[in-house]
Amino acid sequence: MIAIIKKEVKNYFNHITGYIFLFFYVVASAIFFINTNVMQLSAEFFHTLINSTMIFMLMIPMLTMRLFSEEFAQKTDQLLYTAPITTASIVFGKFLAACLMLLIGVAITFIFPYLISPYGQLPISRIIGTYVGYYLLGVSFISIGILVSVSTQSQVVAAIGSFALIFVFFMMGGMINVIPATRDAGLIFAGLITALVGYIFYSSTKNVWASGGVLAVLLSFFGIIWVVSPAFYEGFAIRSLQWISLITRFGSFALGVLEVADVVYYITFSILFCFFAITVIEKRRWA
Repeated sequence: MIAIIKKEVKNYFNHITGYIFLFFYVVASAIFFINTNVMQLSAEFFHTLINSTMIFMLMIPMLTMRLFSEEFAQKTDQLLYTAPITTASIVFGKFLAACLMLLIGVAITFIFPYLISPYGQLPISRIIGTYVGYYLLGVSFISIGILVSVSTQSQVVAAIGSFALIFVFFMMGGMINVIPATRDAGLIFAGLITALVGYIFYSSTKNVWASGGVLAVLLSFFGIIWVVSPAFYEGFAIRSLQWISLITRFGSFALGVLEVADVVYYITFSILFCFFAITVIEKRRWA
């Protein structure tokens, strides 16, 4: 895995991709810093980090679009498959290389709170907490980009697909405000969850009977809840989206609170999407 990380980091700097990413990331962060802190004469740098999370929608696809798509397009993925390393090592190696690049970009922005420190009392604990959540949010989006990249040979498609999925996760918080809290809405959402889990399970195993069994179990589970406690479905869709939403969980970090549950969620989310990427590669490898 270490060899993959070194190879990918070297590729970032051997090509213009790494330099473009760092340049635009730092410039975009500087614009938010100037507008939020310098122009407003504010020492609350955590507001800059909160506002600049939208940078991820453009920057993360730039970081992940070539990781696998380029390998597939140039047919060099076969060299990886025949190397004495596991698919998991390849995926996590590329994932960690992208995370390292993001960390470099984030580390450069440390200079911004330092620049305003002489002009006001900085809420250090809140800035640190926001930085931790900010980076974990970016890492989670990288895992999304990895999954999209393994699904196509086109870097353009990978970039657009990553942008679209990240945009959906950004909008998830807004969706909470428009989804009704009725029982019917909750039941429909439970049905969508069941269908999604069944699709993922079938895509991973290609076993119709096993997938049907999973669907039957979930349908029975939600059906029993409907009979025993139908009130459970009131607000179920909203509660579920709040639990899933990456942006909603970032809110506690922005308050300077490091919740272990939120840290574990971000890490688990990233590992899960990397696992999905591994599954896609294994299917393609043995197809």
